[in-house]
Amino acid sequence: MGTTAKCPSPGKYELSVTVRIEIFNGPMNPPGAAALEYQCDRTMTGNFEVVATKPANLIQPVFDRKLAAAMKAAVTPQNLRYSRKDRMLDGMIQFNNPPMSLAFEVIARYGGKEHRLGEVTYHSPAGVSGYSTSGSVADPPPATVDVILRPSEQAADDTVDIYSYWNQEMVFPNVPVARH
Repeated sequence: MGTTAKCPSPGKYELSVTVRIEIFNGPMNPPGAAALEYQCDRTMTGNFEVVATKPANLIQPVFDRKLAAAMKAAVTPQNLRYSRKDRMLDGMIQFNNPPMSLAFEVIARYGGKEHRLGEVTYHSPAGVSGYSTSGSVADPPPATVDVILRPSEQAADDTVDIYSYWNQEMVFPNVPVARH
């Protein structure tokens, strides 16, 4: 869960956020069935600056031919599923220690058309994580699709921690699609 706040006018600010952590034991449904085991509040404070316009060249696309194989090996599209009921295609993009940050638009290509499934980002330093992506598709996909990860400055710009990102498209042919 998250919270957003209206962006203040340009200037320097301090923000304090109090987060309540609760750990329950037992099923969460019906409400009240689980026993509260632990609860605490933590306050986090940080300074930030709101600028009137984005500084030029704040986010840099990067391509290094020597990293191309390592980058592709560190990314795996998986668990693609098509819902007949909702006409939605969704899946997971798994990141396994990429050598630099990533910001992609996710596209499924089949039937001669590209179908946008959303955006995913990964902030380096190294680690393992996966991000869900989904999109409404007019045409049901075949048993396999090509997944395209297209570099996206907008996806990087929508984060607070990516200032450079991999700038080469990745194509993963014949990714299996399950139906449910």
